[in-house]
Amino acid sequence: MPRPVHSVETGDPAEMRMSPRDAPHRTAVAYQSGSFPRPAGASYQVAVIARMLAVMFGRQRSDDRIPRSYATTSNVVPGPFAEYPNRDPIAAAEHAQAYEEQRQRLQALLLASGQADELFVAKGFAMQRPDGGAHTYTTWTEGVKTLLPAADVVLLVEQPAQPRPVMTWVRWDVAAHVCADDCWKIMPDFKPPRLLTIGWPTPGQLESLKCRKLR
Repeated sequence: MPRPVHSVETGDPAEMRMSPRDAPHRTAVAYQSGSFPRPAGASYQVAVIARMLAVMFGRQRSDDRIPRSYATTSNVVPGPFAEYPNRDPIAAAEHAQAYEEQRQRLQALLLASGQADELFVAKGFAMQRPDGGAHTYTTWTEGVKTLLPAADVVLLVEQPAQPRPVMTWVRWDVAAHVCADDCWKIMPDFKPPRLLTIGWPTPGQLESLKCRKLR
């Protein structure tokens, strides 16, 4: 898979010099002062919560179990859309485990602060395929503000009027190429990093994704 032009290395270290106690206030000030932009389409409150959580994890050491880059903008040349990205099964399992440990800690923080209903922390999964290869995947659901883990594959879940949701599997780099600039905001201070969903693909973008689906 080609290395993306703009990517996040999920094992890179970073450090934030802010205490968890000060995070909510200083985060709000940062938004108000323009230190970083409010993501279009995302509620101010949800964005502040996500940033606060990132600050609280900012002093953690980097998790070196995930030494791979993932596209975070649409400026990426995706690999063959019908082929699953491939990785060693052990590496896939370690990737999923690192994100699961993080997810549990984040979920506990959200519950303790009474904000569990404001933001969904998505799981990362490891999948070993019948062909012997392996990959990781996560789910992204329409209408749900989500902190996505970086993964090889994304399962998009549409919530139409009819009873059954519509599910589409696409490569991560394909999803990034089609709609990352409109739908994601990288939160690099998490260890490992996550992306905050700030929108949902437009009908045209969804059609493009479905034309490039894995299955």
